[in-house]
Amino acid sequence: MVQTFYSKEAWISIFFGWLLKIIILRYGGARLYRASRPVFLGLIMGEVFAGVFWSLVPALLIVQGLPYKPVQIQ
Repeated sequence: MVQTFYSKEAWISIFFGWLLKIIILRYGGARLYRASRPVFLGLIMGEVFAGVFWSLVPALLIVQGLPYKPVQIQ
């Protein structure tokens, strides 16, 4: 993998995804793999929707004129 910011942050998630895929295919076969795809797609879509939601909250607060104070985590 290239030494980029994203690869440094996401390598463990990519590894766990790969590992789960291998385990599911080895012990459950193609049938379990096809049955489990909606679960994992739901996890991805949930993450996307959460990011969109928490991006819209500050914008709506600012538009309404309410005070908004970002919290610096890093």
